[in-house]
Amino acid sequence: MIASFVRIARFLFVALLLSGAPLVVSAGQDMNARTEIRAYLVPRTHTTLSSHIDAEIQRLPVQEGSAFAADALLVAFDCATLAAQHAKAKTALHAAEEKHRVVQRLAELHSVGTLEADASRADRDQAEADVKLHETRLRGCRISAPFAGRVGTLSVRERQYVTTGQALMKILDHRHLEMEMIVPSRWLGWLQPKTKFTMHIDETGKEYPAQVVRLGAEADPVSQSIKIVGALMGDHPDLVPGMSGAAIFTPPGGNGK
Repeated sequence: MIASFVRIARFLFVALLLSGAPLVVSAGQDMNARTEIRAYLVPRTHTTLSSHIDAEIQRLPVQEGSAFAADALLVAFDCATLAAQHAKAKTALHAAEEKHRVVQRLAELHSVGTLEADASRADRDQAEADVKLHETRLRGCRISAPFAGRVGTLSVRERQYVTTGQALMKILDHRHLEMEMIVPSRWLGWLQPKTKFTMHIDETGKEYPAQVVRLGAEADPVSQSIKIVGALMGDHPDLVPGMSGAAIFTPPGGNGK
């Protein structure tokens, strides 16, 4: 009799795991008072910076884990060649503008035809476009931080030659952390943005106040679950992305429905 009960319990547990439904664990002796859902911390803002030009890295003042302020220099390239090309393009533009002025004046005096005047105007416009193109490339010689944060993964080194589009580093905002988790979709009857809960972090052994900020766009009909995102309230410098723990909710009525 006992063996049969154990087999049935084991079967139900395996079926729950295979269904993809979130594993819900109760905290404390009251099985209905508090419900825990596994969650992990992620940065609210993060991005991978890539090179906009083909050039050698001249300065790389950050390392993995380095903190930086908004607009701080992260990468500087050796752009001597680009600067020379820009100067050459500006010289060509000046010459094209002077030629167009002369041709325009001659056209007013009916000394040249309309076709020649149009050609000189086109040459001037082309030279102006070349200057703007080189100015855009020069702006890629320095990469500044779009927000304050830390360097996650650094993929390059000083004096390394990189190409356009090559990934340089991953940066993240470590001050504003969110947590992602999967909860039963039946919770949507009471779970809404700004719903308060507590986040217990395994690595620190502490509990932190948090609230729901976003609900998933759709529920999974197979596992009857949905992804939600919460955010910590207040500043917590002891926390970093990747830490995990339990999001502790207290459903209305204490039954999780």
